[in-house]
Amino acid sequence: MTARHLTIRGQIFNAPLPSSIIVKGRKSIPSEIQTQLLIQCGYKCSVPMCNTTESLEFHHINKKRNDHRKENMIVFCAVHHHQAHTRKISTKACQVMRQMLQKTENVSVTWKPLPNIVFNVSQRLLRTLTLPTVGWEAYNDSPYQLKVRIEVHPILGGRDLFPLSDPDINGTNPYTVEPRMFVFANGCFSLPQECATSKDELILEIRATVKDVNDPQKGEHKLLPRRWKYVRELNGWSYYPQQPIAYARKHQNITNNKIKNRKLNKPTKTLPESASHP
Repeated sequence: MTARHLTIRGQIFNAPLPSSIIVKGRKSIPSEIQTQLLIQCGYKCSVPMCNTTESLEFHHINKKRNDHRKENMIVFCAVHHHQAHTRKISTKACQVMRQMLQKTENVSVTWKPLPNIVFNVSQRLLRTLTLPTVGWEAYNDSPYQLKVRIEVHPILGGRDLFPLSDPDINGTNPYTVEPRMFVFANGCFSLPQECATSKDELILEIRATVKDVNDPQKGEHKLLPRRWKYVRELNGWSYYPQQPIAYARKHQNITNNKIKNRKLNKPTKTLPESASHP
């Protein structure tokens, strides 16, 4: 799914959206408002660090379902939309997020569509790695030739250990990447050794700043940060949400059950009839 494709209540659309979309029996949200909101939030949930691009929904901040003014609306994924209606996300928080999006509106208008770098952080890409080494990939999922600067922020027990010594991941050295191409694939980098030995919570945050090589007038654009939470698993480690610990336990249980059943169902060797009687 590219940044120009999204799912709204189970239906997949290409932007700009058709004017025929009606949200569950209420007055239709004008298609131009839908498109402006989606461009403004980058075709993903407006909650910082969420970055969900599927099952996007339009939320009315003042709870008036027919008040389709742009300043009264914000884009959420289905989970955060439900939290907004159950007051787990307050109206004040919605207003603050709306103001944050308005500050980036001029940038959104300049970039059509918004640039997007897709990061993948994993224990295993081409090989098994152990902390403090982390495997990762980055893909330029946008139609621009970009100059990309990347910052890796290991947050250990609430302490940000940035800047790291590696100039490739502390924002010093820029990468130049072609449209729809990998910035790098099957790469790895090292965190401080204390990330491997400490029992404190470890969160990995990646920030990226991009610039259009062919149109420098756009200026630099900061992408929303991506975060992964380190989890210690039964047979190693991973970064959530790539492989949640619940999944690892379930997988381990399935594996153990298969081994157990294999042992129970293993046929026993029988002696030939002639050898069974002395």
